[in-house]
Amino acid sequence: MKEYEAIGIVEAKHFTTALQLIDAMCKASDVKLLASEKTLGGRLVTTIIGGSISNVNAAIDAAKLVCEGREELLKMALTISRPHEEIMKFIVSKETTKKKRSNKDLKKDSIKEEE
Repeated sequence: MKEYEAIGIVEAKHFTTALQLIDAMCKASDVKLLASEKTLGGRLVTTIIGGSISNVNAAIDAAKLVCEGREELLKMALTISRPHEEIMKFIVSKETTKKKRSNKDLKKDSIKEEE
C-alpha cells in the first residue's frame, strides 16, 4: 500500500459537479484519485485524493475555487495530513471490494452466456 503525505476528501452535490471537481483538482496539482463513492443515487459524491501536503492543499483550493458562487454544491472539502494507516486500509479495502464485486459479476455474465 502506497503511503501519502496527505489525503483530501471532497463531498460534492451531484455526480457532474464531482467530475468537474476531480478534473480541476488533478489539473491543479500532482495528486492521485484514490477513491470515489456515490450515495443517494449520485446526488452526493465523496472523492478521496492523495499526494504531498502542498499538492493536496492546492487541489482542495482548486475544488473550492470551482464552486465559488455555488457553495451549496461543495458540501465538504478537507485535508488530512499524515493519515493513519487504518484510514488508508479503509480506503483501499473499499476500492478492492468494489473491484472484486465487478469481477464476480463479469464471471457470472460469462457463465450465463455459455449456457
